[in-house]
Amino acid sequence: MSDLYLEKAFDDFASPNGICRMLCATSGVSTGLNMLDIDIVIQYGLCTDLLEGIQRAGQADQDGITASLFLLLVEPWVTTLDLDDCDSDESEADSSAKDFDAPPKSVKHLSGKKSQTGDNAIRFAQLKTCLRDYIATFLDDDASDALVFSNRWCCDRHGDDFDLQTFFYARIFHDDDIDNPPPPPPLKRKHARLHKAWDRKSLLKQLKRWHS
Repeated sequence: MSDLYLEKAFDDFASPNGICRMLCATSGVSTGLNMLDIDIVIQYGLCTDLLEGIQRAGQADQDGITASLFLLLVEPWVTTLDLDDCDSDESEADSSAKDFDAPPKSVKHLSGKKSQTGDNAIRFAQLKTCLRDYIATFLDDDASDALVFSNRWCCDRHGDDFDLQTFFYARIFHDDDIDNPPPPPPLKRKHARLHKAWDRKSLLKQLKRWHS
């Protein structure tokens, strides 16, 4: 894509009157956008570095007023990897000095993205408690507004009936919908096509002539 095309696409996305309402951004662009009214940021795949993931999430709700959403879609292995088991062969001294933004190098069988993803990024995705509090701790952010949010919900880890559907117009499909799709609607029975009443007498006469 040419620079002119990209410039037009960004300008249209940033314009309140533009027709471009969705932008698929590369890793470089995803941290370089500076717009105040981005409603939803979707991260497809876990970032290998948690800090980069936080920067991407920060593209939403930059004005502190807009009810925005950061949706993280992670690979299946992220939720099943046991980090405590990965680090079990380290000594206590090594564990205390561990760089938690580095990948779990002690596991030899990890390869590809698994061996490159930071410990903290994986723990963030597996977290059962408040994500915002985890980020504040990770960044050593003890400001009074570190845990302030403008949405109805802080995150989906509080058990307060978080409803992802409220952020999207179209219906969200889940695994159950894929494995057990609803039955198709019954086919409408087609009615036999009949000739107009005024054509029947002429047709009947022709049939009798043909039969004789």
